[in-house]
Parts: sequence; structure tokens; C-alpha cells
Amino acid sequence: PSARGRARSIMLFMIASLAALGGFLFGYDLGLIAGALLYMEPDLRLTEASEEVIVGMAKLGAVFGTFVGGALMQEHGRRKAIAWNSGFFLLGPFIMAVGDDAASVSLGRFVVGMGVGASAVVVPAYVAEMAPKDRRGSLVTVYELMVCLGMITSGFVDWGLRGVEHSWRWMVAMPMFPAVLMLAGSAALPESPRWLVIRGRLRDALDVIHSLREADGVDRDGEDASTAAVEAELMELWSAVEKERARVGEPDGEPDVGAAAADASAADAPARKSATAGGGGIHGAPGMLAVLIRMFSDIRGLTSGPERVAFKTALWLAFFNQATCSTSVINFAPQVLERVGVDSDADAVLLASAVSACKLAGVAASMFLVDRAGRRTLLLVGSHAAAAAMAGLAIAYDAGDAFGSLLCMCVFMLAFSASWAGVFWVVLSELFSMRVKSAAVSAAAATLFATGAFTDFVFLSAARAMGGWAF
Repeated sequence: PSARGRARSIMLFMIASLAALGGFLFGYDLGLIAGALLYMEPDLRLTEASEEVIVGMAKLGAVFGTFVGGALMQEHGRRKAIAWNSGFFLLGPFIMAVGDDAASVSLGRFVVGMGVGASAVVVPAYVAEMAPKDRRGSLVTVYELMVCLGMITSGFVDWGLRGVEHSWRWMVAMPMFPAVLMLAGSAALPESPRWLVIRGRLRDALDVIHSLREADGVDRDGEDASTAAVEAELMELWSAVEKERARVGEPDGEPDVGAAAADASAADAPARKSATAGGGGIHGAPGMLAVLIRMFSDIRGLTSGPERVAFKTALWLAFFNQATCSTSVINFAPQVLERVGVDSDADAVLLASAVSACKLAGVAASMFLVDRAGRRTLLLVGSHAAAAAMAGLAIAYDAGDAFGSLLCMCVFMLAFSASWAGVFWVVLSELFSMRVKSAAVSAAAATLFATGAFTDFVFLSAARAMGGWAF
């Protein structure tokens, strides 16, 4: 292949690597606490309540991170938003690693949660906007699979560090290393062409599209050096923003001063308005504030708009996605196993990694089933299977059956991940028009994380007070 062709392949590999790192950090930071908590407990003299707070703070931080990440990528661009996201993944583990009480560890978990919430919004959006159409689905899928792989890896790393002095500090600090790689990657990668078009930088956008789609370069001194396909993609982005501007009542723009992305046009409308209405511009905090205010205003409008039924459906789906304790089962699996007879902390951590492995298998299965079996069928079948597994877990937990409890947790996670875990995001992307999709997805993701935080906050206490009935 030519030098340009090799450069294009390297760029696509870097984009895929960024998706992998973003998903890996998402899953690793959520999953590591399951094992670290057992070694943290005697060192910090944790109570049951403080353990629940430490676990739940990540999801609480993710609620805020969802909106902060969305505002950052709208106002400052996808690449800078990823850099900020890496900062959360660096700062949070550092705060936890040097913490000497439950409060400082909880603060670190909250910062990590900010990164988790921002990552859920920013990284898939950047990957989808950079990838060619024929590879877009596979690259976004890499992100989802790496979330699961990160959870599995965290369990094995926690188990491997079990004999190290102050082992839990090393466990919580480990995500800093891939976070550094993610930060470096954000500096090396180009900005999303869609965001560049939105900001009126069409020549820069053309260069990026050309480097990603074609083997030949762009001659800045000659417009005819660009291929027809690349120019057509650029004009498609510009056409989308003109339609969006017509919808919100903004004056029409010329191709050299304004354009937008087809998929991101609705998401970036607040950014355009804040930049053109004196909201502080792209470099100031007032611009970020304007974006956030517009975002919350759009969410409020959804409750009474023509898509209010779809919006309520999305919120209920998000609620039930986490009300089933789907992530709490992973986070507290070692504690559950110890309560039903597993004596060793190391054995509990190692056995609990099987639950994360079932999550990976379930997500992989959902990719093949979602279009073949249909969304509704998968949700119904998955709900019945997950409910049966939870009933079995309740019986095994009360009986003190370690093998039965582990088996039921694995079956539950497999059934849930093959249905709800993947189908939720697919349905969410299909429920709304592009005009309201940004606000609707942000609200649904925030509901998802908020419900997950609540279940984490009460999981151990409920299991102690109610026994198997808690499941």
C-alpha cells in the first residue's frame, strides 16, 4: 500500500484503540471495587454503610459526568473532551490510592464516576463520527466489548495483587496507566470532522475526512485534489446543519461559515447557539454554562412535547435496567459469596470474576440476537430468565449455598446482558428523532446511573435485613 494508505490504516487503528481504551477504563474502574473493597475494609475500618457509599459514589458521579461530558464535547470539541475524560480517570484513582479514610476514597470514586459518565457519552460519539460507515458499527461494538473485558480484567488484577502490601491501593491506582495512554491518544488524533464543520472550519474538516476515507492527500492550493466522495460527505454534513438552523430559526449560512453533522446536529445545536448568541464563546466558562442550561431546557421540553411517550418509555427502561441490581451484583459479588460460605478473600474475588465473564458472553450474544430475535422478544425472554435466576439466588443465599449463589448470579448476568444490557442502548437510539435525541439520551443515561447509584447504596443493607428476599 501507499504511504497515504498506511497512514489511513494507522489512523483507523488508533481510533479503534481509543474506543478500546475508553471502554476498558469504563469497565475496569467500575469493576475493580468488587475485589479492592475486601482488602480495603480492615485497613480503613469500613462499615457496611461506608462500603455501600464507596461503591455507589461512582454511579452518582456518572450522573453528573453524563452532562459534563456532553457539554464539554459540544463546546470544546470531541478531542478535548476525551482529554478531560482522561483527567477524571487519572485524578480519581490517585485520590483513592492516597486516601486514608472512607470519605477520601468516596471522593475518588465520585471523580472516577465523572469519567465513567463522560466516557459513556464522548468516546462512542467520537468513534462513530470518525469511523467510515462500513466500519462504524464494529468500532462502536469494540467499545461495548471492552467495557466487559475491563470488568473481567479488574477481577484478575485484584486477585493477582492480593499478596502485595497495601494491595487495595495498587488495585485502585492501576487505571492510571491506561488513562495516560488515552490522554496521549487524544493529543495524537484529529478532531471530529463533524465538530469542525459545525464550527465553520470546513477546510480542516475536509482534510480529516480525506485522511480517513482516501489514500490520496489533499492539496490545500487546489480544490480539485479532493475526491468527489469526500466532497460529497462534507456537503452532506453542511446540508444537515442548514436544516437544523432552519428548524431553530437561525439565519442560513454559507458553506464556508457553518455546517454540522447528520448524527450530531441536534446534539450540537446548543453549542452553536451559545457561540453565536454571546454566551461566552468557545473558550469561556459562560459558554459551557449556556450549553448546560440549553440541555436541561430541552429535557424539560421533552416531558410535554410530541415525543413525551417515547421519553417516558426511555426513562422507565433506564430505571428497570438498574433497579434489577445488574451492576450491584457484579460490584458486591465477592461479599455475597463470603456471606454464603466462601472463606478466603482471594477465592471470593476469583470466583466473582466468573460473573463478569458471563456479562461479556451475554453482550457478545446480544450482538447476534438483537436484529434476529427482535428487541421486544429479547427483552421479554431476558426478563423472565433473569427473574428466574434472581429467585434461585434468593433461595441459595438463604440456604448458604455458595455454588448455587454463584451459579444463579452467573445465569442472571448472562440473561440480563444478552437482553437488557445491549438492547437498551439500541432501543434508545431508535426511539427519538434527531431533534431531541441529545437531550433524551442524556436524561436516560442520567436516570440509568442515578438508579444504579441507589441500588449500590442499599444493596448490602437490604441483603442483611431481608436475606434472600432482597433479591
